[in-house]
Amino acid sequence: MRDIAAMAEIDDKAAEKRRKQLRAFMDQAGLKARPWAIAAGLKSDGTIRNFLKGITRTLTQNTAERLARAAGVSVATIFPDSHADSPLPEVAAPGGPALSFLGDRRPTLSRDLPIRGHTKAGKEGFFIDQGETWGFAMRPETLRGVAEAYAVRVHDESMSPRYEPGTVLLVDPFRAPKPGDNVIIQLSDGQAFVKVLTRRAGGIVACSQFNPKKTLEYKQAKVKSLHLVVGVDYLER
Repeated sequence: MRDIAAMAEIDDKAAEKRRKQLRAFMDQAGLKARPWAIAAGLKSDGTIRNFLKGITRTLTQNTAERLARAAGVSVATIFPDSHADSPLPEVAAPGGPALSFLGDRRPTLSRDLPIRGHTKAGKEGFFIDQGETWGFAMRPETLRGVAEAYAVRVHDESMSPRYEPGTVLLVDPFRAPKPGDNVIIQLSDGQAFVKVLTRRAGGIVACSQFNPKKTLEYKQAKVKSLHLVVGVDYLER
């Protein structure tokens, strides 16, 4: 009985340690549970919130890896020294024993993707300056070697909760977007908007937004470019 009680005490301490590490990482990276969960492809932010509140004591291996991938880091970055006193007992594979992390196997990414979006235009738009760079974002593997790739910073709440103000979006100007994709639509007057592409037909480019929820139509003749959003740099705040 003493051994069982001692093991339970160790597990509780380990779980609390990991909760503190997760909170510290979120604070340092400027991450919020809801947009991070969305970026990681989780069904809801309840997994993160319940773990932080101590309602649950575990995160699955898959969840930890998804969260790390969405933040552009390794799991070991969020939970440092996980191989030491206990190999993250609270991060277990579904239906199996706890797994040890083998370190950071992700390639080193370059922070050289120019942030082009700046000056806010009205309630939902911003201007893209072709000549100046307003910071740099992390370049993901999907944009390695894409010289014209760029990033923009969200200025408004029209795409909340998917993208909150301040979020930096990574953009591929060469991959053709399809209905349902997140896009940067730039008009001939220089204004640009972050929207969801819904359809392109009859000389009209139709897009939607979340806050307030509505559909917008732009004449194709006035659309200068329509570029695909391929990711988020949550570490660039």
